[in-house]
Amino acid sequence: MGRGTRNVEEYFRVNARDRMPKRGGFAAEYAKAKIKSSRIAYGVRLTVVSPHDAARIERGRLRHPRFGHTGPGDWSDTRVPPDVVRDAVVRADAEITREVNAALHRVMGERS
Repeated sequence: MGRGTRNVEEYFRVNARDRMPKRGGFAAEYAKAKIKSSRIAYGVRLTVVSPHDAARIERGRLRHPRFGHTGPGDWSDTRVPPDVVRDAVVRADAEITREVNAALHRVMGERS
């Protein structure tokens, strides 16, 4: 499962650098986020580890402090392209499926 999630992380980095706002260095900063994977009963859970609200960004909203304002309530929402993580997963899906099938064939071959 490790190689498949590494591919998701690579595709995520490309998506973040290409699709997120470059002003203020956000695209480069968000592209450094880590993608953790954990096994669950019926699949794999992918979690974005970032100082930013990844769920909100995935919905197309980036919350950030307004430049030059330091008081409470001086925050803005900026629209950003949604589904950066989802698109990375979809792009890596074929590779992940191939990896899972190969692992199943190895296990089934060992049982025979």
